[in-house]
Amino acid sequence: RALFEKPKEVEDKPARKSMPGMKISEQEVQLLARSRAQNIMIALRKQPLTAAVLEGLEQLDFEAPALTPEAVEVLIGAVPTIEEAKLLVGHRAGNGKLRELEVKIMPLARLERPAAGQRLRLMLFRKTMGGLSEDVRVGLSSIKAAFDDARNSPAFRTVLCHTVRLGSVINFGSSKAEADDAAAAEKAAAAAVGGFGLDALSRLALFRAPGNSRITLLHVLVAQVSVADPDLPKRLTEEMGNVHKAAKRSLASLADDVSTFAREAEHVSSCATANGSSGSDDPVTVKLETFSDHASSEAGSLTKELAATREVARETLSFFAIPSTNKDVDAKSLELCSLLSEFLAVFEKTKKEIMKNPALASVCHSGAPKSPTA
Repeated sequence: RALFEKPKEVEDKPARKSMPGMKISEQEVQLLARSRAQNIMIALRKQPLTAAVLEGLEQLDFEAPALTPEAVEVLIGAVPTIEEAKLLVGHRAGNGKLRELEVKIMPLARLERPAAGQRLRLMLFRKTMGGLSEDVRVGLSSIKAAFDDARNSPAFRTVLCHTVRLGSVINFGSSKAEADDAAAAEKAAAAAVGGFGLDALSRLALFRAPGNSRITLLHVLVAQVSVADPDLPKRLTEEMGNVHKAAKRSLASLADDVSTFAREAEHVSSCATANGSSGSDDPVTVKLETFSDHASSEAGSLTKELAATREVARETLSFFAIPSTNKDVDAKSLELCSLLSEFLAVFEKTKKEIMKNPALASVCHSGAPKSPTA
């Protein structure tokens, strides 16, 4: 046998390609890139495109139970882009069979005026609009209430007068600061000490008596205020209670929320305008116009409330002699709320310490430390 002679069994074995009637599987057409397809498949596993979901999107049914905020957020990641939608819609059967993924998202690609992505954005805003609006209103209300409390609280005003009086005793030893009644104390203290920054209130806890490190200027202040009016600490907490909530929110972040809300309302309006040519009797157009009117009205209301709260913030900063500009009023208002909240917290803590130790209260009220040290 020749060296390169083929074995008989190999020569007689027919090639598979030449078998008559052999059915060769048709290769599926893949219009989307691999990574993009994987991301869409992950999203659709979390939230399948059920009949209820597609029907809700087609009818723009804002009350559709299947279109929860969580479901909408997931589906936003599966929406075909404009270019992808054109490829999907433009595909013809003669060009080959589409892959299963492309078939699944084809209904999304066919949605128009508004497109699927816009519908999902509208749906998410409609589902969350009430909560967003309420959250902003609560935040603005807490800041406004805190500033109103700070300016109008009788208890806080009395504490400030005692603080000035304490500073007069420490700095000048003025006998004028020893007046008994509150009115006389305020007048005498003003003659000795012109004023102080509100940031000094919480820093009173940093100054300790040389002979007794347990005693701070804040202990002295709380003790003297309590002796003058035993109910004042309680009233102070009640009258200034809003500052703790206000210190957790900032006008800057709330302003961002209002801007975001207004931007979404503008998107609704633009969709309603673009869809207007479909006719006023078109159900989707009617829903968009109704939604647009409501969203625009709410956005305008929130913008006015933000402006009103900023004006209260400016008035309060001016009331406490804190300079501010339009650019920094948001930051300084948060700083003021934080200072007041911090002071109330240490005031309450110090009050509890004094109540647990009557001897400490007696020492504190006997007179302010002559030479406190930081």
